[in-house]
Amino acid sequence: MSRVVDKAQLTIFGTDARRRVRDRLLSWPDLEKKVQRLQRLIEQDREALRHLDDQIHSYMIPKYETMDMPGGQGVSDKVGDLVARLVDKRDELHLSIMENELELHKLKRDLNMIEMAVDELSPFHAEIVRRYYLRKERWESTCIQMRIQKSRFYEVLAEVLDVLGDQL
Repeated sequence: MSRVVDKAQLTIFGTDARRRVRDRLLSWPDLEKKVQRLQRLIEQDREALRHLDDQIHSYMIPKYETMDMPGGQGVSDKVGDLVARLVDKRDELHLSIMENELELHKLKRDLNMIEMAVDELSPFHAEIVRRYYLRKERWESTCIQMRIQKSRFYEVLAEVLDVLGDQL
């Protein structure tokens, strides 16, 4: 019996297509973490951008005290240089936000592709894939909770990898 299970385990990793699908499924939890990290970074950059915009706005409004002074137009060279640096920093933040949003879009697209492919499986197969690959549950607990044997578990995984080969 154990020899059959070993063969079933070996067949899961047998072809390049199966390895590729397996790697995509195993990447799902990491993709989710990257999405969350990028969302936090984007929000932090947006908050920094709001802060910079407030600073730029406060420096660009002429102060009432300096408007009546001879030779002064309300903005000194130092303030102008500071505003220029703040504007440069704002442009860097805009670029960073756009790059992170592009990466976030790609990651979400990959996650959706994986989820849609798994949703198209039969409920039994989809549940095994979700437990083993997406939630990273151990095969033992999956077998016990779903009341299947180890050999059947690995047979299902091999079938799923073949089915998903064209989609992922």
